[in-house]
Amino acid sequence: MAKLFPVIFSLLSISNGQTISCGETVTGSLSAGGYQIYYFTPTSSNTFYTCGSVTNFDTKIEVVLEYPNTVVALNDDHHGNCTSIYSGSLSTDSYLTWTYSVPAYSVPYYVRVCGYDTSSYGDYSLTFVCSDDDVGIVTTAKTSNLQTVSPTPSPTAYTIVSSRTDNSYLYGQVITALVFAILGLLSLLDAKYCRKNDYFSLPAILTAALHVLDVYGDGWFVVSAAVDYAESDNTQFLVICLLSVVFILLPVISSLVQLHHASCKYWLFDTRIREWLLSYSQLLYFVSVVTGSSFAAIEIFNSNLFGLDVFYMGISRQYLLGFTAKQVYSMSMMEDIPQLILCTWSLVLKGRVDLIEVGNMIFSMISIVVTVVSMCLQKQIYKTQESAHVTIDVTGECVMKQFKICKNRISETHAFLYQSVLGIHEKSVEIQKPFVGDIRNGVRLHIHICYVCEESGVNPVVRYEDLLNASIDNGSLQKALKEEWELEDLPEIGNVSCRLSKYNLKANKTGKSDEGEATGESETNHYLPPNTVTATPTKLILFT
Repeated sequence: MAKLFPVIFSLLSISNGQTISCGETVTGSLSAGGYQIYYFTPTSSNTFYTCGSVTNFDTKIEVVLEYPNTVVALNDDHHGNCTSIYSGSLSTDSYLTWTYSVPAYSVPYYVRVCGYDTSSYGDYSLTFVCSDDDVGIVTTAKTSNLQTVSPTPSPTAYTIVSSRTDNSYLYGQVITALVFAILGLLSLLDAKYCRKNDYFSLPAILTAALHVLDVYGDGWFVVSAAVDYAESDNTQFLVICLLSVVFILLPVISSLVQLHHASCKYWLFDTRIREWLLSYSQLLYFVSVVTGSSFAAIEIFNSNLFGLDVFYMGISRQYLLGFTAKQVYSMSMMEDIPQLILCTWSLVLKGRVDLIEVGNMIFSMISIVVTVVSMCLQKQIYKTQESAHVTIDVTGECVMKQFKICKNRISETHAFLYQSVLGIHEKSVEIQKPFVGDIRNGVRLHIHICYVCEESGVNPVVRYEDLLNASIDNGSLQKALKEEWELEDLPEIGNVSCRLSKYNLKANKTGKSDEGEATGESETNHYLPPNTVTATPTKLILFT
């Protein structure tokens, strides 16, 4: 297992440090307590010095073998070796000659320049002279200035690697956040000012970003625990590392099982979702694994990013809330809470605060709070709220000619429905993105209307259907669609159907559901979602 760590260190080393070549002089500036590292290719004899007119503080030079993070040589003061290079050198300038020997693993070396203490800082120059570029000074005469350090990893080297790991974590999280931010911003600009897209959901992108940052933070914590184990040889860090891996894989597998269950039990009976799964089911499962959660994948594939069909499964807000509520079990209980405990354990063992652990704890706590609050709120909503599912057929050649516009524009029609027709709050009405395939020569609008349960037991489904039919009879709904979709003629509208959605069916004291009384449908169909098909699809359809 130990042979895996050089690979980890090599990956982490890319984002930090500069390089210095044989015969090269570099300059820089350090703040109080700061340091700078330079990677180099060692030869048989390697000399580093800060002698020169640029250096103006008490310097110290260390040569570090990156794995196992060992300071192999260091020098504080040159003891006269700089006078032949620059007569005005400070007595506190550093001069170090180090003879290279092949390490146990092929990992990089770097030279570290820092101050003697926190009060030593300023400008410096560093020169690298190797056996192929001698300056005329006998290196054997300077071996008395070389201090060889015990092969046990030093606290200084440990601090360097820990800092490098923290920085890599920070860069990785920032880059991940920027990717989602850029995608969300570009799609928002496209939806508002380029190609109007009323179905784009920025909150879906932000929610997915939170999921991904949380999971990727757990991955960085695994790397950090592995580094801590390699450095300290404390088996507790190994236990933390292995448990962290378990509590990453377990929620991923659990969320995939929940996704498969929801697809087979509910979504495959919906015409639109079933067609989407036929085309993109493999991509859905792949993204679920990459993002570490099927909940993140579902958010992404229901965001309507850039108006692309691949990013719109067609899951209604009601069904989406019902699915995401399950993450309290697979994500919060199986991932966030265990990772929070492991991070606390790691900080106690280290005895200091590290960025990775703190950042991971912050994301875990945010995820726990958001998930629990959302679940409690949704349970309360389910107790007090019903949802009606309305379908309206909009047909005509004019509709099919403008389908590219029809499938992304709905805001004005949405406003017309909740203001002028139904007289309810705008958030209570959701109109799903139309698609070709529901009916011939047109599209079918799927409208979901949420309302608070009335104590009187009066079902408003019939009233909603009457209001919609009235707006169709007087032609106002046709005019609203014609203006928004830029149609040549008024579309034909008919076949209005209104029923209670599956998730909100409640049996009354007589054992009959409200929907059965409102629509006259059979008891069997009450448990099927909108767009129900009569044929039962096989579960193998998910893996087509």
